Amino acid sequence: RSGELVGEFDAHFRTGALAVTPDQRLLVSGGASCFQRYGFDFGLGIWALETGKSIARVTKHTGPVVGLATTRDSRWAVSAAGSCDREGRSFRESDGYDASVRVWDLAERTVAAAFHGEAAGSCMLLANDQTIVAGSLDGSVHFLQFNR
Repeated sequence: RSGELVGEFDAHFRTGALAVTPDQRLLVSGGASCFQRYGFDFGLGIWALETGKSIARVTKHTGPVVGLATTRDSRWAVSAAGSCDREGRSFRESDGYDASVRVWDLAERTVAAAFHGEAAGSCMLLANDQTIVAGSLDGSVHFLQFNR
């Protein structure tokens, strides 16, 4: 058996993470372009999943988005950012060190909460939709509480 491509659209020069809301309406994408020559892209794209149409583009991270998760009610997205140096290599200790986790209100397209120095890798939400688990390149795992 093999699969076939059934759709495609351009989200970022380099996409670092993706998440689909549980209601299947939105796709959230994270930019991970560390190449100055092509333009740094550390934004989040919000897309209509069915059509591929861009709904919004929001930016607050200063490093590549490497982790995304959404809440069960499809209202919030959580992003984790890493870092990259001026030559485009992604690693922890560099000029572009972000290491933040941000909680986004998808309807308002705003940051509802930010945790700095808590990530440089993946992120996920626990079943209660208020506890964020973020991984770091130093091997540690952080548990962060988001109170709505």
